[in-house]
Amino acid sequence: MSDWKIQLAKKSDKELEEIIENYKDEYTDVLEALIEALKRRNLRTDVISILEDEKNTRNDVYYKVAKKIIKPSLSFKWTPKSTKQISTDLPSKLIVRNLMKAIRSLRWYIVYFDENRIEAKRSNDLGDLTEKIIINIKGETVLITSTSIKNNICDFGKNNRRVFELITAYKEFESKYDDGRISQELIEIEKKEEENKYKVPNELTKPKRIGEPKSSYLLFGGLITSLILGAILALFSGIVYIIVLYDSGIGILTAIVLGYFIKLSNISDFKKLQWIGFSSIALTYLFSHIVRFIYIVETKNISNVNLFDYLTSMLEHGIQYKNLNLGAIGLIIAWIIEVAIAIFVYQFRIAQNIIKYDIERAPKDVVEFAIYWFNENKTEEEVRQLLSQKGWYDKLQQDIIIKAVGALSSLHDLERA
Repeated sequence: MSDWKIQLAKKSDKELEEIIENYKDEYTDVLEALIEALKRRNLRTDVISILEDEKNTRNDVYYKVAKKIIKPSLSFKWTPKSTKQISTDLPSKLIVRNLMKAIRSLRWYIVYFDENRIEAKRSNDLGDLTEKIIINIKGETVLITSTSIKNNICDFGKNNRRVFELITAYKEFESKYDDGRISQELIEIEKKEEENKYKVPNELTKPKRIGEPKSSYLLFGGLITSLILGAILALFSGIVYIIVLYDSGIGILTAIVLGYFIKLSNISDFKKLQWIGFSSIALTYLFSHIVRFIYIVETKNISNVNLFDYLTSMLEHGIQYKNLNLGAIGLIIAWIIEVAIAIFVYQFRIAQNIIKYDIERAPKDVVEFAIYWFNENKTEEEVRQLLSQKGWYDKLQQDIIIKAVGALSSLHDLERA
């Protein structure tokens, strides 16, 4: 998770007030950072005790569950999992609310929820995701499944433990209900749902003027990246070459540089950036060989040799692995693996950059407007017409909003995966 103390320190008093209004829906580390920020600013001291009570209640549940000892139940199979079904007497809306309170108390992260399903992920102390928990709610029946995120063969009882922890935490919250509290919380939920209903605004943020897409900027960025990285690769690989590490670095650096040129070129088309990136990476390796060739010719004072002769000589010598020479085929395979690793890393990173760029350049209120109408089963063409009615006439400007909606959907899918 993020360092919330730093993030909340940057927020205005008004933004902190908004977080206070929805404090029950925040994670425990957010509550802790919020309490500290309020004390430091001497702001809303009247709610600090309420926030501390909420935090302490969650921590009590967390430590109570942590102390529980259960008999290990190991799962041996590819992607181990554990499933258990329980029954509860609470109304469905309170089942969802208290399952989410239980998840937050256990310091897991909710990645999706609706009235019938909740998905969460659990991470270890190092921040590595370990299990995904899926909860399906049907009437008074709750089906809980914990699945290992990493495809190991044995989970050593961890999935069974996660299911047990969630059930135990949920039962802690469920046990505190009587008829009066059930009625009170149902009224509270209905009121909040009514307040949170999207209201179509009369006006939207006006579109900004955008420049025409410039493919030449991306091509220039790809070429410059290839020249610089090719020289760096030639320099360092002449000393020591660490496969995967160097190749991953090339993929990451190419994505970073082209991510910057995305903004300059006004282009975030994935296929176009894919091919420019692939070409740039291939040129990087070619330039690295050219630089090495020039260095050898100059330092060894060799004449009457060209680049083709140099590459032919490399193939003749092949690649050495311990005492075994794998020959020209082994060398070609090694080259293919190097480029493939760099391309794989680049593709993942540039996709992240595109998503970030598409979301950042679109006004939030306009994106929410488009999402609302998509959720109302409007087609893309109908959404474009509705955007036109609010002042977003230009197709390029509409494209920014449509792409932002798609980027948010992709980001959501990545979080749930």
